[in-house]
Amino acid sequence: MRTYNRNSPEALARIVAMALVSDAELDDRELAALDEIDFYERVGIAKPAFADVFADYCRDLSQLADADGRIHPLDPKLIDRLLGEVDDPALQSRGLALLTELLKADGELSSEESALFDHIVRRWDSDPAAV
Repeated sequence: MRTYNRNSPEALARIVAMALVSDAELDDRELAALDEIDFYERVGIAKPAFADVFADYCRDLSQLADADGRIHPLDPKLIDRLLGEVDDPALQSRGLALLTELLKADGELSSEESALFDHIVRRWDSDPAAV
């Protein structure tokens, strides 16, 4: 798994990419929400650069597959490693707000999305009610 500069737009964008595919479905409504909530401007990343981060995350994740080809996108150690690249409290707060908006975009919150969001809140020591 590649690394990004700490607190960079790419590091935060990858966390969003992780959330978007956490339930193994890439929902068109969630993708459309990226534009609707001004995601790119709020993160400070251009749309093509986010597409690159997203594709790189998926490639990196596939390289971590087990011998039988199984991928474990919700591995706590992997999640913690990626979350560790965003340690600025203001950026974490912005990230949680973005995730809240995006994960609600399809009208459903899968158990995988919920588990990931809860993990992020705990890891970043945030108050879920504040989001």
